[in-house]
Amino acid sequence: GQTTSTATALSAGTYTVTVTDSRGCTIADSRTITQPPPPHVCGLNIACQNMTYQYCICTSHKGSTYEWTVDGGTIVCCPDSACVFVKWNTDCILGLITVTETDSNGCASTSVVFIVTVNTPPQPSITGPSVVNLGQTATYCTPDFPAHLFSWSVTDGTIISGQGTNCITVLWNSACNNCIGQVIVYETANGCCVTDTLPISIIPGTGNLTGYV
Repeated sequence: GQTTSTATALSAGTYTVTVTDSRGCTIADSRTITQPPPPHVCGLNIACQNMTYQYCICTSHKGSTYEWTVDGGTIVCCPDSACVFVKWNTDCILGLITVTETDSNGCASTSVVFIVTVNTPPQPSITGPSVVNLGQTATYCTPDFPAHLFSWSVTDGTIISGQGTNCITVLWNSACNNCIGQVIVYETANGCCVTDTLPISIIPGTGNLTGYV
């Protein structure tokens, strides 16, 4: 055992200290040191590249301090608190998170590694006419991929077919307020949802315009 007046680097357990004075008299006392349980990380274990997520200590303790380590992403907020925000890298496929908690007594414990599967998000890109007449019908598409989900919304027009697919047909209103419409697609794959927006200029006139993109 240690023979100095101060014991250091002790692990959990019961320790007895014996003090002997210059006359050979001794006195002994025992103390039990407990190790705090390791913290647990709570948060989504499936994420998307280039997106930000929050991860927290499942049960935080008053007076504790925290030190987070992230592999595959960047801590963008609050690295010394019970919750952090992590932005996953664009080339990451597996993220790793650990946190060390130091309690008010100076005892530290480290979590098991929290593993995050980081998926590649879809990349929708709308094609179709960006200048239309009042009352014109037009088709708008984004590239199709198996198992991808699509949802569309339109301003100053009505989707008359194709909702839920990669292509829709829109009937633009016969009258408009500011005559600036838009087409938005929401594409979901691997738990990641990404949008693309195409602004639309609606001009007076009838019939379908040609020659505009």
